[in-house]
Amino acid sequence: MITKVFKSGARRYVCVNREAISYNLKHRRKFPTCIIVDEHGAKHEFHSVAMDAGLLKFDPQANVSGAKVFVETFNEIQGHFDERTNDISFLSLPQRSSKLYQFLTTAWEAFTRAPIVSCFMSDKD
Repeated sequence: MITKVFKSGARRYVCVNREAISYNLKHRRKFPTCIIVDEHGAKHEFHSVAMDAGLLKFDPQANVSGAKVFVETFNEIQGHFDERTNDISFLSLPQRSSKLYQFLTTAWEAFTRAPIVSCFMSDKD
């Protein structure tokens, strides 16, 4: 495990990426599902997160990486990344709403579809 430590003193948010969880289950992948949003708004992805204390919040008006439920903390946070997986960043994948993602998904489904076999009857005996 690779660990990155975020020192205490700054406000940070921790949330779970539900899209990454769904994608991992559907495609049998191991993309990081925990997101830490630092005081500058940068997003850091980890497989697991450890912290001493925080405040679990629900805010329908908030947009913490798309999450409405998140943990807010000023304490130290340790983000753990599993280096045994090649799945580095879910956020770097094309978003599902993008035209490129939709095109690639449609093309892949058409490419992997079972071939259509046609049978023609001949009228010659």
